[in-house]
Amino acid sequence: MKVFLLEDNPGDVRLIKEYFKDMPGISLGGTAELLDKAINFLNENETEVALIDLNVPDSPGLETLKTLRAKFPDLPIVVLTSNSDEELGSRAIHFGAQDYLVKGQVESGLLRRVLFYAVERKKSEEAINAAVREWQSTFDSITDIIILLDRNHRIIRANKAFTDTFKLKHDAAVGRHCYEIVHNALEPPVFCPHSRTLSTCQAAREEFFEPNLGIYIEATTLPTFDQLGNCTGSVHIVKDINERKQAEQSLQNLNVELENRVKARTSELETAYHQLQEQLELRSKAEDSLRSLSNRLLKIQEEERRTMAKELHDEVGQSLTVLKLLLGRIERMSPADTKLLVKEASDDVTGLISQVRNMSLSLRPSSLDELGLAPTLEALFKQLHNQARLEVHFDDGEIGVLHQNTRITAYRIIQEALTNIMRHSGTNEAWVSLHRSDNRLQFSVKDRGRGIDLMEIEATKSTGLSAMKERAGLVNGSFEIESMLGLGTTIQVSLPCGLT
Repeated sequence: MKVFLLEDNPGDVRLIKEYFKDMPGISLGGTAELLDKAINFLNENETEVALIDLNVPDSPGLETLKTLRAKFPDLPIVVLTSNSDEELGSRAIHFGAQDYLVKGQVESGLLRRVLFYAVERKKSEEAINAAVREWQSTFDSITDIIILLDRNHRIIRANKAFTDTFKLKHDAAVGRHCYEIVHNALEPPVFCPHSRTLSTCQAAREEFFEPNLGIYIEATTLPTFDQLGNCTGSVHIVKDINERKQAEQSLQNLNVELENRVKARTSELETAYHQLQEQLELRSKAEDSLRSLSNRLLKIQEEERRTMAKELHDEVGQSLTVLKLLLGRIERMSPADTKLLVKEASDDVTGLISQVRNMSLSLRPSSLDELGLAPTLEALFKQLHNQARLEVHFDDGEIGVLHQNTRITAYRIIQEALTNIMRHSGTNEAWVSLHRSDNRLQFSVKDRGRGIDLMEIEATKSTGLSAMKERAGLVNGSFEIESMLGLGTTIQVSLPCGLT
């Protein structure tokens, strides 16, 4: 991977060059301190990703990003910000950056991960945009008028045949009621097929003469559904049948021929419907790609937790231990009037050592990889009992060897569930069951507290429950919750023991 650096601070340039020395497979292809020089370099050299400081002498702030994005739309960009401009980094994501790093918080491992993530994220964005363009091209190639409507008769999307017929730009049509444009009316007509589809969740069809167009048209509505099976609107297909109607009225003896034409046109509708289905499948694949990215982000997060926990334990913890030993020596050597102060300082350091140990365990217990899931959970239960007086009854069976993702996911879900119990249940007792069945890890977390209103939780999209459910889903697991007010709450989770 070849990386380009736009940075006007010589000290930051030297520091980043040092980071690249620790990153095999990644090289710094070039640097520049001015935007103009950067543009010249990128025009002449192949570069996989750009690392840029937004504030350079010839371009301030987001204008730097906007200029590079306009000139090199396919180039992944990672933004460098100062500690005081972290919000600017977040805004840069909105204007097309793949990620941002805060100066002073960068280290070689984090820089390497962010650069690779930026390249992969750009590829995913390009794949999604290509799928959207292909879907729109197919949509606009259909000669019949097609519009997507919500439950309020508002237009969500319209094809080119519709906008050309009514001489509107697409943005001018979206959000307006279909009957305002098609019928030049203030409310839907009584024969509206979209209204019938909303009430029956079935396809509907209507033929009528439309004065606003001066022709007979055929309107067909096909219901659309959300993931729960609720009807959310319809695909509204409008065909010009003026010629057919005139032929029916003047030449009744050609009825058979007209029926064949109807069948042919119906076949076209079925083809259009299948084309739309194919585009929806493309969208599903894009969503699968985003789900894969979410899984990778969780893995990166767990790795960061592991690194931070190790640094807390090995560096900060050991330093505090040495400090405590030094204070002990000072206490023994101090006169009587200062021994009490030194003793208080030593006690404070003891407390800090305990806090650092607890923080390290909370971030990522090393025993999860060294001893396994069950011993790590037992340590967690002991820690929660000492800190918050939570009594956890643990029932575990033989679970065997688990994939790393399964261990991490199970531990994080149980940790989050017990945290919810301490915060919201009003009880200090919980039951955790853990066993293996048919190559799946089955576990439950139960309390007998005040319970929760599941409908209210669904409406508010509880972050804790959503996070647990999402974690299970990312490893192809299942997550269920049962609760009754006053009787407590139980979550049931099933995860595959081995993952690829």
